[in-house]
Amino acid sequence: MKERNIALSSLALGLAALGLVATIHSDPLAFTHGAPSAQVTEPPRRIQAAEIAPVWTVSPIEAAPPTQPTNGLVLPPVLITPLRRAVQTEREERPLEPCSVWREIGPKYVTDGVPTGTKWVRDLC
Repeated sequence: MKERNIALSSLALGLAALGLVATIHSDPLAFTHGAPSAQVTEPPRRIQAAEIAPVWTVSPIEAAPPTQPTNGLVLPPVLITPLRRAVQTEREERPLEPCSVWREIGPKYVTDGVPTGTKWVRDLC
């Protein structure tokens, strides 16, 4: 009885969510406080390329700041140097060798309680 109630309530909630999605898809302004969507009659007007006003009303050369700073504070340049230089040491070139021996950890396969094969591993260094 309990499982049937859970299944039926899940089905009802799923159908309600599906109905809500369908309502919002058909009328996106259905649950807003603004003007009802039925009153929206015309789509927004597209701006043509000829209607766009130029950004610069004054040429950039005329609007450039003066070259001499007025009431400005000129600071001396700051040179940043490290406290100590990084010392590069050469690494010792040694051949790559394993750092542990092989050891057995158990059977590779177990068929009908009979182990066959063995797994061998090395320790991580």
